[in-house]
Amino acid sequence: MILKFISTSLLLIFFVILIGFTAKFRMHNNPDLRCKLVAEKSVITMGEIPKLKLTITNIGNAPLYLINILDGSASKHRMPYYYFTIQKPQEDTLIFQRCRLLNPLKKEDFVCLNPQQSFNPYTLPHRPDWVYDYAISQKESFKNPGIYKISFHYNTHSMEINDYMGSQDNSDSISAELRTLFKQLKHCNITSNTVEIKVLPL
Repeated sequence: MILKFISTSLLLIFFVILIGFTAKFRMHNNPDLRCKLVAEKSVITMGEIPKLKLTITNIGNAPLYLINILDGSASKHRMPYYYFTIQKPQEDTLIFQRCRLLNPLKKEDFVCLNPQQSFNPYTLPHRPDWVYDYAISQKESFKNPGIYKISFHYNTHSMEINDYMGSQDNSDSISAELRTLFKQLKHCNITSNTVEIKVLPL
């Protein structure tokens, strides 16, 4: 009886510790950032591409650093990951090919967000020719009628600067300025709200 009581007590302690660890883990991966996705229209017809607005807001009390979307971020070829997931009424696969070379990380790619300040990573004044995310900018992604559920994801979990550098030949060539900025980067993994888009047949 005593042994059973001890076993039950230890099991309860284990679950309390596990819940506490999970809560801290979630807090770590959901920092003082809010990611909001808004659709211009909730109903479109086949052949249209939904127009979406994304904002990432610092809802904390201190400034924090992020890295803007980079060449290869959407395809997860390098950190940070900036990508959309689409739950479709009918599953299909789009083939997307890209060059293996990735533009190097620059100091201009770092964004400092003050408390209550927002930014849209798809508005890049220093890269005006940037193409919008492939997953949601192609008509083929919305070729079937029905309900599409779209979410956005931002991930900077890696603590290694080389995972962000792109086509970097040698880690020794990373400047001290970049390393200093990288030390201020907020490492996190956040997901936006989900928007629903209804696609009507022609």
